[in-house]
Amino acid sequence: SNYIAVWHVYYNSSTTKYPESARNAYNGTPKTGGTEPAQVSSAKVYEGADFDGTDDTLGCTDINVVDGLTAITVEAWSKWEGTASNMGGAKNVSRKAQTYAFGGGWDAAPQNLARFWIRSGVTWYNSGDGTTDIANGSYHYVAGTYDQTEDSIEIYVNGTRENGTLSADRTLASDIYAVHIGSNNGTAELVF
Repeated sequence: SNYIAVWHVYYNSSTTKYPESARNAYNGTPKTGGTEPAQVSSAKVYEGADFDGTDDTLGCTDINVVDGLTAITVEAWSKWEGTASNMGGAKNVSRKAQTYAFGGGWDAAPQNLARFWIRSGVTWYNSGDGTTDIANGSYHYVAGTYDQTEDSIEIYVNGTRENGTLSADRTLASDIYAVHIGSNNGTAELVF
């Protein structure tokens, strides 16, 4: 319960191409000017989408209920492909432009570690890097959490807490931008 949005990232041939499953109508639409992610018949859970690492991104409108939260969890089954030993820069699983970012590749080379970011006021705070190589061509269950009552931003990979930082009394910043799913920079591919 209490889900704000859930995407299984499967293609629906109706007008709603990438429906949101928590029934809050935050449906995904392909990035304007980009190509749609390729449909994958056997993803980790049901069908999925294969983002090309260049211009495949789904936008999901401004999910403004995220703005001002004091606790949030963002999680995904994902598999990075392509240049498996180097993600080639930050790859977002999900991002709300000035509120949170979740994915991998922000670390120094070889850029294969997960990280979760939140923005409070005008400052970005992060969990620190995970320890598992998430760009090894296998599916990984990655989750980022922030909870003001715990004063901690944490990153989990495959159910194990891999890092966390203390960040007292933060509230997520507000913005008017869409939530985006999928990576749109560099060479790695992301499959949900």
